[in-house]
Amino acid sequence: MAIRTLKLVIVSAALWVLFVGNLRRDELIVGVLSVAVTTCLIKFVRRAEKLQISWRAGDLLQALWIPWYIILGAREVISVLAKDLAGIEQPKSLFLTSHFKRSGTARGNEQRLLASLFDTATPNFIVLGINSDSKRMLYHQLTKTEIPRMAKHLGAGP
Repeated sequence: MAIRTLKLVIVSAALWVLFVGNLRRDELIVGVLSVAVTTCLIKFVRRAEKLQISWRAGDLLQALWIPWYIILGAREVISVLAKDLAGIEQPKSLFLTSHFKRSGTARGNEQRLLASLFDTATPNFIVLGINSDSKRMLYHQLTKTEIPRMAKHLGAGP
């Protein structure tokens, strides 16, 4: 536990120095206070949080699809914008749902988290929530497209 806290302090301090870009006395004083507050808050959250996540390499590797879906999503957004500016078609604002197979287990929690994070990183697919009780995912799109492959791997489906 002490080693974990020490790692947290070192990483927080390094990030602070990178953020401010210098080692002047006044910056170091504020940095020490910032690291102390960050460490206390993270330790508090760790004690209070009961969510257990077991990361799996296959699920994390789905992030490799993000650049592809960013390119596709940007193309879709530009297409919608061009059609709107040309007066061809008004943009739709679609709120859609799909089935999401995973339950409230630790693995299901991990996959819901990754599906929300990975899919929302793309411009045309924003996950608004995943309900583990009804096993439904609510998301927003400008144009209706297929559910991203990474979301399907993590549990989303038709």
